[in-house]
Amino acid sequence: MTYPDCKLVQRSEGVSWYFQCTIQPELRPLFNGRKQIRATTGTSDRRLAEERRFSTTASIYKKFDDAQQNKKDYDKDYTKSLIEAVAKVIGIKAKGSQPPKDFLIADAEFDRLTQEIGEPKTEVDILKLETAMAVLHEAGRRWEQSNPVFSFSQKNSYKQLCDVKR
Repeated sequence: MTYPDCKLVQRSEGVSWYFQCTIQPELRPLFNGRKQIRATTGTSDRRLAEERRFSTTASIYKKFDDAQQNKKDYDKDYTKSLIEAVAKVIGIKAKGSQPPKDFLIADAEFDRLTQEIGEPKTEVDILKLETAMAVLHEAGRRWEQSNPVFSFSQKNSYKQLCDVKR
């Protein structure tokens, strides 16, 4: 965004010179409705004040940039919390949900047995796989109960909700 030029002003004789800049209408809410902003040059000498133009106006423009960035950060955080709240209400879980340790262990054990046994040939192999599957299923059930908005069938819903929000 480009900003308006700042004007050099002195409030009264012998007092420091200021650079004064008009706050653009779209930025005014970020500055409590103020229409102008000032920054002092720290000198009552006009020539010295002109020499400080760049650094003084840069400090004003930085305030504009910071205010806009803070608003973007606030909007981003607000949007994220809103999406998470809506996701919870409609029954889906936001990204980042980690499965509990017992589920991960049961899943790893089932994978290990599946690779080790391959196609089950004996009743012992079948029993081992069925037991591992039952343990995995139970861990998944406990995970779902402890996290009621989680659903395997809705894993893409959060992404779709985010896309709609944008």
